Amino acid sequence: TILIDAGMGGLDILGPGFGRMGAGLAAAGVAPADVDTVVVTHLHPDHVGGLLADGAAVFANAELVVAAVEAGFWTDAAMAAQAPAEAQGRFQLAGAVIGAYGDAVRLVEDGADVAPGLRLEVSPGHTPGHSVLRIDGGDRQMLMMADTMHSADLHTAMPDVGFGFDTDPAQAAASRRRRFDMASADKMLIAGSHVHFPGFGRILTSGDAFRYAPATWI
Repeated sequence: TILIDAGMGGLDILGPGFGRMGAGLAAAGVAPADVDTVVVTHLHPDHVGGLLADGAAVFANAELVVAAVEAGFWTDAAMAAQAPAEAQGRFQLAGAVIGAYGDAVRLVEDGADVAPGLRLEVSPGHTPGHSVLRIDGGDRQMLMMADTMHSADLHTAMPDVGFGFDTDPAQAAASRRRRFDMASADKMLIAGSHVHFPGFGRILTSGDAFRYAPATWI
């Protein structure tokens, strides 16, 4: 049982209505102890807050997989020291997550096959080690784009527009265009962490621009 990211858990940072991953897993009949692997796309609080409860690992039996460059950035004491005050909490949480999972943390490089049919590819800019996941289902492929785009409509129409939490907006835009080109050329189903309901769709080309087509919900 593989989980991609873990939401924000009990963190109260985006207002009411968030942090429901645990309830969602329970509704699907999955207990935290059932999860074998958690793959982290990046170490922002709204993706890893749900990995901890009272400072302890929620998924005690799971291996935690994260890009080495991502973990290296957020656990770099010198980098944290020069970060602005509003970013200090992100460094602290990332360090706490890595520390809580200890020997169960597996750091991987770009292009690593983290499980059969699941490949992690670093797509930097939003964070230094922000990653997307290519899911190979044989005759069906899907790309989990994580935070490659935050507004499907805005970022497909204007892919060079930055986002306030991007570490490097220009690099994020370049990564976005590269993933859009790939997804549209291969007609891949895509998912994203901040894509509106139903959360799945396709990136299509429209002249020299892109557009997002949500998957039909039946």
